[in-house]
Amino acid sequence: VMLFIFALPVMQVILFCLAIGRDPSGLHLGIVNHELNSTTQDCPVMGNCSFHLLSCQYLQYLKNSTIIKDYYDTTENALDAVRSGNAWGVLYFTENFTDALVARMGLGQYADEETLDQSEIRVWLDMSNQQIGLMLNRDIQFSYRDFAQNLLESCEYNPKLADIPIQAMGETEKRGERKRKKGETKRQKNQGTPQEQQRSRIVTSIPSRSHPFKLLEPILL
Repeated sequence: VMLFIFALPVMQVILFCLAIGRDPSGLHLGIVNHELNSTTQDCPVMGNCSFHLLSCQYLQYLKNSTIIKDYYDTTENALDAVRSGNAWGVLYFTENFTDALVARMGLGQYADEETLDQSEIRVWLDMSNQQIGLMLNRDIQFSYRDFAQNLLESCEYNPKLADIPIQAMGETEKRGERKRKKGETKRQKNQGTPQEQQRSRIVTSIPSRSHPFKLLEPILL
């Protein structure tokens, strides 16, 4: 009886953690890649610092354990699969995606609207299940970041150029502790030297690095 009393709560916790809290798997995602000749053409394996078929390189970074990639000829067929419940979203690559993305990286602010439009990955997500939709949106964006960082690193550029220019500087202090420290700082200013005051200051800054890669945004169906 004692063994049952102690073992039952442990088993309940284990079963609960196994059933709840993990990311769903086996999610079908429609892919329309017009850089390839057809849906039967396989993406070739690229070498280091290769700017050929960047759409295929990006797709390799999508989580295979979570996402099942289904290829379609047109966006209409892919969207029909989403409406019928056979897929959770669609990714569309234009036929000039690689050339436009390279031009976008090189031209920067001088890139025209056509180049920007051709270099974007169009995304449709089924948001009927918000948890799955937000998780796919997260994975799509993080996969693009990993793809861009690895591409820059293989070409001997700083991979931080492809990172999101937001840096967490630590936990904020509680309001009461802030007031107390503020009062102590005022007293120290009246008693200490300028060098001591300088050492007592804490400067927090946010870097202003430019982010040349456009993050993907979900489009509600």
